[in-house]
Amino acid sequence: MPRMRQHLFDRDLRYVIKPRYAARASALGSHSHWIASILIAVAVAIWLGRAPDASIDRAQPDANDTAVLKAQIASVLVAEPPISKAPTTSVQTLPPPAGMQGLAALSMPAKQTNHATKAVPAGPSTPAVGDTARVALAPPRDSLTATIPVAPAPHWQTVEIRKGDSLTRIFKQLGLDPRHAIIIANKPGARVLKNLRIGPHLKVRISDDKLVALQYQQNLTTLLRVATTGSDYSIDTVKRQFDITEREVTGLISDSLYRSALRAGLSDQFTYSLASIFQWQIDFATDIRKGDRFSVVFEEKSLDGKKAGKGAILAAEFVVSGNHYRAVRQVSKDGTSAYFAPDGTSLRGVFLRSPVAITRITSGYSLKRFHPVLKKWRAHRGVDYAGRTGTPVMATGAGKVIFAGRKGGYGKAVILKHGGRYSTLYGHLSRYGKGVRKGQRVNQGQVIGYIGSTGLATGPHLHYEFRVNGRHRNPLTVRTPKAAPVNAAEKTAFLKHATAWAKRLNQLTGA
Repeated sequence: MPRMRQHLFDRDLRYVIKPRYAARASALGSHSHWIASILIAVAVAIWLGRAPDASIDRAQPDANDTAVLKAQIASVLVAEPPISKAPTTSVQTLPPPAGMQGLAALSMPAKQTNHATKAVPAGPSTPAVGDTARVALAPPRDSLTATIPVAPAPHWQTVEIRKGDSLTRIFKQLGLDPRHAIIIANKPGARVLKNLRIGPHLKVRISDDKLVALQYQQNLTTLLRVATTGSDYSIDTVKRQFDITEREVTGLISDSLYRSALRAGLSDQFTYSLASIFQWQIDFATDIRKGDRFSVVFEEKSLDGKKAGKGAILAAEFVVSGNHYRAVRQVSKDGTSAYFAPDGTSLRGVFLRSPVAITRITSGYSLKRFHPVLKKWRAHRGVDYAGRTGTPVMATGAGKVIFAGRKGGYGKAVILKHGGRYSTLYGHLSRYGKGVRKGQRVNQGQVIGYIGSTGLATGPHLHYEFRVNGRHRNPLTVRTPKAAPVNAAEKTAFLKHATAWAKRLNQLTGA
């Protein structure tokens, strides 16, 4: 049976390229077939070009068809607000979110978008609906300028200085280079930083682990400031002045001077200063009695409205057993100050009346006294002052140390020589004052030792002796020379000044 020829399109095309079908497939490459295919494609294209809406009925559309077309277009377009007939262009700029500026605002997600629209007039070749062109306008270039926020200045840190702290140690704790602490402390005017006082007196400003500035409060009125200037440091000191006001206090002595002054609002230190003015006239261990009075006018310091301590005593008075003792402060032209009686005589004697501040006498000067340790009668050529162990003992006059050591029943003792005629002895000391040794010169009021109970003593006290030309005298009654009065050139001004103070003291005491 003869084999029927099969049409090309009914065969598997994979076999077209096989050699045994090469002769048959060659007929497909004839020019007539390709020319016919091209002509058909061109005809289809021309037909589609002339009738792009061939899928829509070419019949004249009625009102319903127009409504359907409008609905189809509206479903595609984004709904827009009504457009004015006149061509308009508008741009609305939204403020940035609260708390955001510059680039920070631009980086926030937009919550609202405003588009500018431009109306396009309808023409004969444009549809009647949707005849608007949508144009998104970019914001002006000026609005893109970023405002970079300025970093806040580093704040001050207060450093609590503790015992044993040094500037280098504090720098290490703060993460700063301790070498810079050494550089700063060695600069002129900043050497006080080598010995810091305990308390919250240091402040620093740090930025990027580097010191920007430093402040150290030396005292209430002195502030040391350090500032970074490039690779170096600048040092300056600021001094403030106290506000000075005058204050008056008067008090009645009912027991001891210290307790009575404390009730009147005076501190122990201030009371000691007050008593030291009259220490050549009054022996506060023996002379003070119940009912005596005191009055004082002094300066009080304040800073920023806060009390900062007491200043100088301007005038004072003690009434002891009916006797009036007054003192007026005098400032000389050279700036030195001293206290004088209202008539210009000096209150300062060559010797103090007592070697200890405000204590009591347990045994006076006597040629016959029963010794509490030896249990027999013998002379007591001095005065015993009771006190706690460690109470300071002062030199009653300026002089030279001729003995400092143990001396029999006196225990630890110090002997001072005052010129050619006078000498004093201080016995039963617990220890000696700083720097007190044989040959050392001391000033009046200087601490030469401390009360103790060394030697023949039943308890802590000071044994004090006074000698004139080597002979014992009663320290409480011996007459001693006075210091010089007010300078003659300043006496007239002082007397006028003292008269004003005398009137004021009279008002305080009611005299």
